[in-house]
Amino acid sequence: DGDEFEEEEEEEEAEGVLDGADSAQPAFEEEIEAIEAAIATLGGQVLPKLNWSTPRDAKWINAGENLMCVSCSDVILILKSSDFAVHDLCHAFDCCDEEDDAPPTIGVRRPADGRPEQVTP
Repeated sequence: DGDEFEEEEEEEEAEGVLDGADSAQPAFEEEIEAIEAAIATLGGQVLPKLNWSTPRDAKWINAGENLMCVSCSDVILILKSSDFAVHDLCHAFDCCDEEDDAPPTIGVRRPADGRPEQVTP
């Protein structure tokens, strides 16, 4: 009755995967620390960007309906909500014969004068 044992083992493995017991999630501790440090260095309010574009289509997700971020969570939320960012990360080289060597880079910059209304296009 080795088949019964194998079936039980497969069921246990499936349950573990569904419970998330053995699933490894990526950790971005260094990146999060770098973004938080940049926010602190730039005065506590920043505008997120990638090396190719700004996620200006995602201002709707932020409480003030602007791109102003005061935490790493704000930066991640804006980038995850932006079609521009998704395109840059997933489809930037779709029309190219060769991929560029420049990897996508997340950046933050200081607003021109710190006023959120200035960052809405």
